[in-house]
Amino acid sequence: MFIKITNTALIMLILVVLSSCTINECDCPVAVEDQPQVIYVPEDYETLQAAINAAEEGDTIRVGPGTYNEGLNFFGKNVWFESTDGPEVTIIDATGWTYGIYLSLGEDTTLVIRGFTIEKAIYNGINASDASFSMYNCIIRNNAEYGIACNLGSHAIIENCVTDNNGTNIGIAYSWGRLINTISVNANRYGIWNIAIYPSALNYGYNIYYNNETNFNDPPLHAETDLLQNPLFVNGTYRLDEDSPCIDTGHPQIIDIDETRSDIGVYGGPYAYQMQ
Repeated sequence: MFIKITNTALIMLILVVLSSCTINECDCPVAVEDQPQVIYVPEDYETLQAAINAAEEGDTIRVGPGTYNEGLNFFGKNVWFESTDGPEVTIIDATGWTYGIYLSLGEDTTLVIRGFTIEKAIYNGINASDASFSMYNCIIRNNAEYGIACNLGSHAIIENCVTDNNGTNIGIAYSWGRLINTISVNANRYGIWNIAIYPSALNYGYNIYYNNETNFNDPPLHAETDLLQNPLFVNGTYRLDEDSPCIDTGHPQIIDIDETRSDIGVYGGPYAYQMQ
């Protein structure tokens, strides 16, 4: 049977429907601007690379304790990439991979890497080529060539890290950035190596260099505030002995989580993890 609905009746029907719900109560879809998300590993994704692949610009990736046998590529994404429990229990084991972390697609310093150990890469622990990053409270160790390599216009912010037993701990070529409160020890070649960079292009100081085959290449890239002393680690960890020269001798404008002047090393600075 065909029922004819007049224009007046149709308008009245629409008004009745609209009056039955408010804007807040209506189930009609509303366009909402995308918000940054938090991605958890291993809860949301089992691997670090899968989490990075799923992330969007500005997202946060939080990684639980464990050893992850991976080599990572951020593919130009600027995210906050951090561990939940600190570098001594959250390890990127790059055995079999050329790089632990590879950056080459224009990442900038809003890419933050915090609280990881990056180790055993065939070549470099972290390699930035025409790309940038910020790194806090990380341990970079036992990589065959460079622990951290920045080249071809990269901009790196490296604070409160430890580089240990890499071929060369830190390499800087045609790049610039900030190197503060970091420990460089036991390098097979150089504690820090630089080429063709004006010293003014790098904000550096309050670092410790010790027991490297050669602490610096020529010209030396270090400041009067740098120390050439044993950092005095405790019992095979990167925690500091109570007599360590690193305690309360970091950059005076950086404050530790206990509200004292920053320590040099991986447990100093505002992004440090509480020691268990």
